[in-house]
Amino acid sequence: MTQQELDKIIQDSNRSGTRVMLTGKTLVRLSMQWDNMRGADMQGANMRGANMRGADMRGANMRGANMRGADMQWDSMRGADMREADMRETDIDYASWPLSGGSLEAYIDDRITIQLLYHVLSPAYYSPYVSDEIKQALLTPELVAIANRFHRVAMGDCEELSTYDAACSKKRAARDAGTSTSGKENNSKPNIAQD
Repeated sequence: MTQQELDKIIQDSNRSGTRVMLTGKTLVRLSMQWDNMRGADMQGANMRGANMRGADMRGANMRGANMRGADMQWDSMRGADMREADMRETDIDYASWPLSGGSLEAYIDDRITIQLLYHVLSPAYYSPYVSDEIKQALLTPELVAIANRFHRVAMGDCEELSTYDAACSKKRAARDAGTSTSGKENNSKPNIAQD
């Protein structure tokens, strides 16, 4: 399929209010940047290296599609069916990864695994409402070391996470420093596990 043919399919579908039908099509390195692909059927399509940056993919059927190396930054993928979709080398920075059953069987690589792990551990680390039991189970040296390999940590966009034990030590040190200077406990950071 050519870029011109793809653009016509998308425009016609958007004008008529029907979903974009790309089932089994070859769309290698074509652009769907910022396109309305909401509810599109791309099951089994070969979209390797496609530019899908900012596309509205909500409710799209990507089941079994080859998305390898696609640029999916800023994509909205809420409710998308990604089962068995090959997502290796796909850039999902700033995208909304669906937390529905449709993403549980996507074929991802180490980079995406590390990115998703960081996005699980970071709120668990910072939230004052996550129990010590969960923090201790998640913020292990092994998992934190893997999560800190997230490429946006290396770029300086995201902070390195600490293990549960290191977080408790920092909290105790901050509390002790607050107590020694004011005579009262400093509770300005209630987000790290209590000792």
